[in-house]
Amino acid sequence: MLGQTRRLALMAEGRFTPLDAKTAVGVLRYRPDEVVAVIDSTRAGRSAEGCVGVGGAIPVVADLAAAAALGADSLLIGVAPQGGELPPAWRVAVRAALASSPRSPTPATRASWTCAARPRPAASPPAVPRTWRPRSCSRWARTATSAR
Repeated sequence: MLGQTRRLALMAEGRFTPLDAKTAVGVLRYRPDEVVAVIDSTRAGRSAEGCVGVGGAIPVVADLAAAAALGADSLLIGVAPQGGELPPAWRVAVRAALASSPRSPTPATRASWTCAARPRPAASPPAVPRTWRPRSCSRWARTATSAR
């Protein structure tokens, strides 16, 4: 999306508070022109300003469909859930957002979206033994182990 302005929907379901949704608050503070809605069904009908003190009149809506109706074309997860794992209800919403994307992947590549606590296969064996551990659904951390 180079050269295009994003129209973001910030997902902060049930956690749209200044302490829980720090990512969403940062985006509302520094990129409010890109945000069209915040998704939080527990605070729907209010404004971002009324919930977290920034964001002006950006509406808080109940679901992804309401955010899309306001013109959202991108979904940004605005909180970091404890343990890095998305709640099951959020996964449904994220999958729906990905499926409605104009650049939806084929069913063959969609299988790679699942989060699993197993290492991804390496193209060639690494020179140094490595231990893989999942940090979150979308990021993998690699920790090198040394033999002493």
